[in-house]
Amino acid sequence: MCNRTNLVSIVFFVALFLVITGCSSDRNPNAPSSVSGRITYKGNPVPAGSVTFHSKEKGNYNAELGSDGTYQIIDLPADTMIVTVETESANPKKKAPEYGGGKGADDYKKRLAIEKPMKQTVQEYVKIPTKYSSPKTSPITITLDRGRQLKDFELTD
Repeated sequence: MCNRTNLVSIVFFVALFLVITGCSSDRNPNAPSSVSGRITYKGNPVPAGSVTFHSKEKGNYNAELGSDGTYQIIDLPADTMIVTVETESANPKKKAPEYGGGKGADDYKKRLAIEKPMKQTVQEYVKIPTKYSSPKTSPITITLDRGRQLKDFELTD
């Protein structure tokens, strides 16, 4: 037999559960955007590099590309943005920057030769058209709504 106190407690906890689950980021109109998807070029995934969403007034938001061309960015504003993609950071022919000269640089090189080299993840480089690397020339624009979104991009020549 259920008494009035138990009934009130049950109703309270059910109401509390509904309020908490009803306020998740997918249903809250004030929640920020999150976007995930896949970048492909000529039908194949772009396995290395980065994607950046450029907002004129709210800054830039970027993510590294996974080996299958996927990306994910959270906490973006709901806004119209220009999307850029770069792969030159994975270009094996790109020369690493040199840091100064003199005694400090020589000491650094000697220390690197002695220390155990760090394992580096080998990323496959895919050359894409340069128009995608700059917000001034990228043909990709997108309007993000609040909540989670899936946006795949197929790059073309």
